[in-house]
Amino acid sequence: MLLPITSIPLPGAYEPEGGSCPIDYSDDNTFVCKLTAAIEQWFSRNKPSVNQAKFHFDMALFSELNETQLPLIRLRKVYLDEKDVIW
Repeated sequence: MLLPITSIPLPGAYEPEGGSCPIDYSDDNTFVCKLTAAIEQWFSRNKPSVNQAKFHFDMALFSELNETQLPLIRLRKVYLDEKDVIW
């Protein structure tokens, strides 16, 4: 199962205030908190098996400063073991 494509603007800091994400989601949250909320929602909706589970990511960073549709940077085959996630 795949997490849907999500567009998250990055004007804010990457590190949440106080070192952790707030319980309630808002558009003012940092990138890390927005990504966390998207993964948690997907995980609770789909209830995948966690036996040797990994999250696989394919991320691209785009600029709004020009009209090109090409990413500035793309990270492929990035993974996170489910056992390393603190739920």
